[in-house]
Amino acid sequence: MLTRAALRYVAKELEKDAAKKMNMSSCSVKDLSSNTASGGRRKKMARRKRNIRIEALPERYRSKVLQRWNAPTSSRDTSYSSSSTSITPDAWVRTMSSSIRSFFLPIVSQIVTHNAAAALLGDKRVHLLTTEQVRRLMTFASSDGEASHPQRWRAGSILDIGAGSGDVTREFRSIFDEVVAVEVSAACRWRLARDGFADRVESSLDVFEKHHRTFDVVAMLNVLDRCDDPKNLLLRAKRRLLMRGHDTNARGGKMLVAVAYPWNPFSIEGGDVARARPQSHTSDDVTSTLRRASSFESFVAAICEHLFEENGLGVDAISRVPYTCKGARPLDCAIFVLRKKTAGGGET
Repeated sequence: MLTRAALRYVAKELEKDAAKKMNMSSCSVKDLSSNTASGGRRKKMARRKRNIRIEALPERYRSKVLQRWNAPTSSRDTSYSSSSTSITPDAWVRTMSSSIRSFFLPIVSQIVTHNAAAALLGDKRVHLLTTEQVRRLMTFASSDGEASHPQRWRAGSILDIGAGSGDVTREFRSIFDEVVAVEVSAACRWRLARDGFADRVESSLDVFEKHHRTFDVVAMLNVLDRCDDPKNLLLRAKRRLLMRGHDTNARGGKMLVAVAYPWNPFSIEGGDVARARPQSHTSDDVTSTLRRASSFESFVAAICEHLFEENGLGVDAISRVPYTCKGARPLDCAIFVLRKKTAGGGET
């Protein structure tokens, strides 16, 4: 009796939640258009807030800033139309499915980590960069004359370190011939393989280091503040970059790095069961410097000087984007395109 009553209660709550979501999505086009002016002002203010104050950066970084994005916020954005006023069976099923996943997420999170639970349930929806934004960043950072034609940019291979469930990794599929992912979470690796976001998924960098495998691009998106030893991971990732060919026209490899502001580091390298713990190998000086950053611009300057430049990486591009994750408030993210530096300070 108790089990049946509990199930009936859960079903009733899920139906209420689904009905609420459907009512919100089925509002008329007229109601939406009445807020167009105020919505436009809010979007304009949000764009201005996400701009980088170039004058607040050290002079050597000012020319590296890519300020404006013409790409949409998400490649999966949907627009309202007259067809959205009707509740279709498919929409009802999707809404119910989402409600069920949201209901069970905190329960499963008591057994495994939140990331693992989200991967198993398919509930986590993260957005950071679109395919077109990646193209614009990489062409802006390149010096081979392609900056005015971002649509032409394409590369052979990318190694995505800390790929998670693949919400950002999927954006790489159409601009790289080969997408390889590294993820410590077994649940996230299962999700990556199941959804086909990567051609190959590994649990660590060891296999690539053993075979001296290099890549055109190495991505670490919101990983440096979630690993055990950011400096060591950065150096290991740098060694996976393709070297510039001395007798060919091959370009040197690039590193695509995202770091959330403000700096709030902890390690999730313990796997799917172990809970997050403080980073054990981060220099106290670096951590305190990044945490003391009073503005986005001072944070960017500190990251460039104390994590990148000191570890042999030059900065080719800097930008600022919002990082959104279902169930959490949006964060500001600093995006960098980096290259190896030679002993003399040039590119490899």
